[in-house]
This record gives sequence, C-alpha cells and structure tokens, in this order.
Amino acid sequence: MNKKNTIHVLIIGDEEQLNSRLVDAMNKRELNALTNKSIRFNINAFSNYKAAATYLSNEKNKTIPTFVFLDYFGGNGISGPHLVKILKEQYAHAEVIFISSDEGDIEEVQQQIDTNQVYDYVIKDDYTPTLCRLLVEKYVEKYS
Repeated sequence: MNKKNTIHVLIIGDEEQLNSRLVDAMNKRELNALTNKSIRFNINAFSNYKAAATYLSNEKNKTIPTFVFLDYFGGNGISGPHLVKILKEQYAHAEVIFISSDEGDIEEVQQQIDTNQVYDYVIKDDYTPTLCRLLVEKYVEKYS
C-alpha cells in the first residue's frame, strides 16, 4: 500500500448522484473499523477525467491513487479503456474498477482484467456503492 498507510480512492464518473453515493459508501464506519485505524482513506470524486487529472497534477496533491472507480464512459468524449491506458502509464499500481450500465461492455473489460489492466468491474444498479465498498474491503483484508 501507499506510504503512511493511506488508501487513495478516486471516483471518476459523470453521474454526480452516483459519485456521491460511492463517496458515502466508502466513508462507512464498517470500512474504517475493518482497517483497525491503521489505514486512512482519502476519497475524491470527479465528474470527468480532466478534473481528476488536474487534481492529480497539482503539487499539493501528489498522490498515487490506490483505487480508481471509473465510469466506462469517462466524460469529455473519452472512453474508459482509453482512460485505463492513460492511468496505467502514470500509476501502474493503481487498481482500476470499471463501473458500467451496459453489460455489453463486460467482454472488453474482461480482456483488460485478463491482462491485469483492470482489477474488477461493477454493473451500475442500486447495489453499486455497496459492491464497490466490498471490493475495497477485500483489498484491505488481502494487503493489510
């Protein structure tokens, strides 16, 4: 994990309501209790990749994301697979999780999982925030 035992979570998606629900799910007490307070969570949500890239390039933020929850359609006309390529070039160890409402995207996402470009994917529905939190819990249990 990153130094100082901080898990940096980026949420990049054009649906503000879903972004807020994901942030709320990551801030749940259960997740913080799981970490035995030895790990902090730094969670930031962005409505598009350009805003996230601006945040990451800011001198004050110089963080390496641990997790990136990425809408398959990242906004500003950039597709998720293209964003994964950009993210992995800059942050090779970031765990990218695709979020998509179209199950037809799964085949392409599966190819990226098979090549270790993507950690996992979640289909958008009412359970998406909970599933995303469970993926973070699974990661924390495995690596802490």
